[in-house]
Amino acid sequence: MPDIIYILPADSGPVGGVKVQLQHVRMLRQAGFSAEAYALANFHDWYDAGFPVTIFGQQTHWIRPGSIVVFPETELPRLKQTADWPDIWRIIFCQNHYLANSGGLARRDRYGIHGVFSCSAIISTYLEAHFGLGHVPVVPNAIDRGVFGAAGTKRPGSIAYMPRKYSNAVGWLRDNVPEAAAWNWLPLHNLSQTEVASELGQAEVFLALSYREGFGLPPLEAMAS
Repeated sequence: MPDIIYILPADSGPVGGVKVQLQHVRMLRQAGFSAEAYALANFHDWYDAGFPVTIFGQQTHWIRPGSIVVFPETELPRLKQTADWPDIWRIIFCQNHYLANSGGLARRDRYGIHGVFSCSAIISTYLEAHFGLGHVPVVPNAIDRGVFGAAGTKRPGSIAYMPRKYSNAVGWLRDNVPEAAAWNWLPLHNLSQTEVASELGQAEVFLALSYREGFGLPPLEAMAS
């Protein structure tokens, strides 16, 4: 049985895309496959995946012949390092088509990309048209209802938001909308999944700052909460 290795992006903080990759690895392991996730040294274990994430630094000699290596759509360094290796399968998992030009998809012949899949039909349709790809399979995302869904007591007048992207929009709203001062604004940043679920379950409103996202998980998690 070949190893299946998911390469996490360089910025592997608490973001939905990394969580989805870890969920894939967990489900593969539960199904009996030999699957692992590899991250750079700056990774911190904010998501309880149920298995250890391997820290590999900048080296790639750990990949065994015959392995299936899944790269994020933004990855280049490790694609370059493995481009001449004839005995591994390089697959790209695209979660954000807006970022697809920055990684290996635009250079797939140079880096020996063997396949592509995505997390939504819209992303796959774009990849097929923009890059001239054949059928791009979809592995849909899912919400863990064991974590998101047990709503707590709502905090009156509370708005939760994730400031990682477009936090300036929140500043503009608070400065220009008179009613904003009456609300309790709850930034969700650098929290574990359990902490995020708890905050979403207590917030009356979730303000989605997603823009140019391939698939924004937070709005769905907020609706489930």
